Amino acid sequence: MPNFYCKFCGTKFSSVTSLTGGACFRHPDGAHRGKHALYEGSEKSKYTCKFCGSTNSSISGLTGGSCLKHPSGAPVFDYVKSLPGWAVEDEKSYEQRGFGYCLVRRDSAAPMHVLKIHHPSMPNFRPYSAETQRIISDFLLLV
Repeated sequence: MPNFYCKFCGTKFSSVTSLTGGACFRHPDGAHRGKHALYEGSEKSKYTCKFCGSTNSSISGLTGGSCLKHPSGAPVFDYVKSLPGWAVEDEKSYEQRGFGYCLVRRDSAAPMHVLKIHHPSMPNFRPYSAETQRIISDFLLLV
């Protein structure tokens, strides 16, 4: 009996009907904001990211992390900036790759400060470097 996998999260299903019937926690529109989608490739011993070349033995392992070379950048940061009704009032990029800042506001609500930051498991994060500590410190002074 063949297996069917979601291309977003790698969850295995026994039928296409059961796959497309459920909400996906790794859907590009946000967790559970869309249905699972069929991965149309074959089962492999190794899956490769088409943006950065990293590999994993499962689709879920490959899709479970962040890709620094993905065209949409940091998904949560970009998602917050694109929320309907929210306006970006200020935005800043830092020299240290992987960091960014924005100030968003919805109507008359209090503004929300958002810091994009490398996950500590990412290469070259250097959480204790002076530059990383300065970026975090500057952000904390804003909020």
